[in-house]
Amino acid sequence: MEPENNEFIRPKEIDLVSLVESDAVDYMFTYRSVAKQHNLRYIELPAAIILGDPGRNDFYSTV
Repeated sequence: MEPENNEFIRPKEIDLVSLVESDAVDYMFTYRSVAKQHNLRYIELPAAIILGDPGRNDFYSTV
């Protein structure tokens, strides 16, 4: 059964991982360590997007 708005929300992250592994969904947002643990392909986002570079705090505060 496919949700009307194409959003899959699960109480546990592992439930989303199993959906990706079974090709029920194409992608999910998770930590790199989880992707590696489950042998999933992943992309790393640039620092400007992930809000993880303290040197960019001034820029982040403009959003």
